[in-house]
Amino acid sequence: MNAKLKISFLALSATGLFLSTPAYAQLDDNFRRQNAVVLYEFMETSGDIQDTADMKFGARAPLRIHAGLVNRAPGVLEINGGALIRSLGPVTKLYQACTASNEMSIELDFEPRNSVEKLTSNVSKQPMRIINFGNGLLKQGATNNYAFRRNFIVGQFYDGGDLYQASVSNTSNSSLMTPNSDNVLREPIESDVAATFVERGEEPGQRQTMIFTYKAGSAKLYLSDKDGRLFPHKKASVDFGGPLSTWRNDAFLTLGNENFDPADMNRIFQMSTSFASCDRNGDPLCGNNPNRFWKGRFYKVAIYCKELTQEDIFGKGSFRIVTNPTFPINVNLKITPELTKAQEIHLRLTGAKTPLTNPVLEQMAQLLQSGDSVGAAALATKDPKFYSITVRDFAARMSNRDETQQTPLNDFIATFIGAVRDEINAKRLLTDNLTYVADPSKAAVPNNLINDILRSNNHYETLGNERYDLAAVLVPTTQKLFNGRTAVENRSPAGVLTSRQWLASHAIAGTNRRPVEFALREFLCSPLETVADNTGPDNVVGRDIDRFPGGSHSKYVTTCRGCHTIMDGFRPAFARYTFSNGFVKHAFEVPAIANDPNIDENTSMGMKQYPAKVALKLNHNETVFPGGKVIEDDSWVNNAVLGANKTKFAWDRVSGKGIKEFGELLANSKQFPICMAERIFQIVCKRSVTSDDMSMIQSAAQEFASANRNYNLKFLFQKIVTSNECLGGK
Repeated sequence: MNAKLKISFLALSATGLFLSTPAYAQLDDNFRRQNAVVLYEFMETSGDIQDTADMKFGARAPLRIHAGLVNRAPGVLEINGGALIRSLGPVTKLYQACTASNEMSIELDFEPRNSVEKLTSNVSKQPMRIINFGNGLLKQGATNNYAFRRNFIVGQFYDGGDLYQASVSNTSNSSLMTPNSDNVLREPIESDVAATFVERGEEPGQRQTMIFTYKAGSAKLYLSDKDGRLFPHKKASVDFGGPLSTWRNDAFLTLGNENFDPADMNRIFQMSTSFASCDRNGDPLCGNNPNRFWKGRFYKVAIYCKELTQEDIFGKGSFRIVTNPTFPINVNLKITPELTKAQEIHLRLTGAKTPLTNPVLEQMAQLLQSGDSVGAAALATKDPKFYSITVRDFAARMSNRDETQQTPLNDFIATFIGAVRDEINAKRLLTDNLTYVADPSKAAVPNNLINDILRSNNHYETLGNERYDLAAVLVPTTQKLFNGRTAVENRSPAGVLTSRQWLASHAIAGTNRRPVEFALREFLCSPLETVADNTGPDNVVGRDIDRFPGGSHSKYVTTCRGCHTIMDGFRPAFARYTFSNGFVKHAFEVPAIANDPNIDENTSMGMKQYPAKVALKLNHNETVFPGGKVIEDDSWVNNAVLGANKTKFAWDRVSGKGIKEFGELLANSKQFPICMAERIFQIVCKRSVTSDDMSMIQSAAQEFASANRNYNLKFLFQKIVTSNECLGGK
């Protein structure tokens, strides 16, 4: 089936279909010359207009000025009257490249002018041709049987003065136009086009940029304002049809007019100015000739056989978050309970209110009405603000010692955002060799691996401050460490537990008990005092803990032992790590100072050689209680398996080795999915969990951990936000 679609966009203020934050185009002449199939820069002051595109697409396609009131200066071509400017022959390279790619883009740097002639139906039809790729008005066999055949056009309506049209065909475009009873040809308004945009730009006399992009399934139009800032339309969601393979291969490229034979030029121009002189009965062009004269200035014209992406046009800054789009007022909108519920769900998931006229709310309302609440919420989680606001705040609270979301973006937060976006099993966040960074081709942020990622937070902090679309720019990679000389692969990674942010918050100074305490607190929602077990063994407690605080052993037994039997049992998991001088240090990678292995400074690390190297700080203050536990490697024991802890965590593993196995223990806990559910509830429902909410929390956690959902955090957001407990019974 031929696609015959016309999409009209009226004034910006009326539709609100533009992104509300404009940007300046980043295309430069080098990009044009390397990527454009044809390029005209108008540097000539006489002779043919040269095509300056790279010849990799084929021979250059100069344009000849056959007639017209034309002024020329370096970099400018000015058309002041009806003109015929066209290629010397069919532009084969443009046909071949675009039909092969099924993509195209037109970039115009131009200045339109108003027409001084009064246009009437007996003079010329509109829109007037700014640029045209086609074969004009061709006779089709019998007398008075003609067809316009075009591959694409960009035109201007002179009755509006500032109204432009861009159209591309993706069908054979072979429908014949036959004269009606008065022998006048009728040009179809929509003639087998893949997409047509009609849009108002600046007033004539203002220099403007227009970029029109197309590929099967999408099209977009960009227009600049008087300050040169481009406003992009939202990408259309409809299917624009198939490929460009049915383009005509005999098409000429013309500027400022429709294509026609120079031999007919005088007759055509005469008919345009003197309707009375043409023979209506003897000349089928009479009253409907192909003259579509346009007046204005050209500064650059580039045609690409590729869809110029947002990044091509705006550069790496194109992935910055924009402010909320506006939507038209719809006085006929029917406000239903499902629609207002959809708006509430959208607000809770994105952190920003959107008007009821947002089309996505109607889609969500339909799903709510059909009983698919999770499906409705899934539409809201496609919004970039879900990741850049809601998921960011969810992860931020877990990433720092103060448990505040008012913390700069960091590798911990970025990894959570990437994991939610990619719908990976959340258990991997505590076990895998996984971290997320910004794709340098999409985000112009500091990205030196050592200086900006491993030794500072420059990369992530700039990414957050510049308000990039985090869902669009983050990519997964493996964890690296700085060994004092270069970056190396982390030999014992464990997701966010070995992230720079986690270890900077909890492994700086101290004795590496805090990484254990906060791991239980953040991922199992179990503050240490709720896990403490005074019946647990104390043979794991370090030498730095006094067994007779204040001279009282009973105080140790009743106050200290319960917490330390848990913390000190797990603490060896972090035995090889410390954080100082701005970066994570690993005992197997960072050397100790040769003459003093006790010093932890600059690029060195204080460490002790036992059966294996461990950070010296784990055995500090060894004289406090010399009979205490000496940590000699990263083997740990789990003393949280008795009493209430047995029911709470449901652990059957009592020992392990290294951070990865410690992360596996946390992730396999009965409490992990419940904790994630509670934390999401607090973020999207804006209150703490109460006993009345626990039945829903446990049910959601159970489904989250099921084989069908595979610990999908995005699903957990969608499930909880649509619960009656979260929405107040709505």
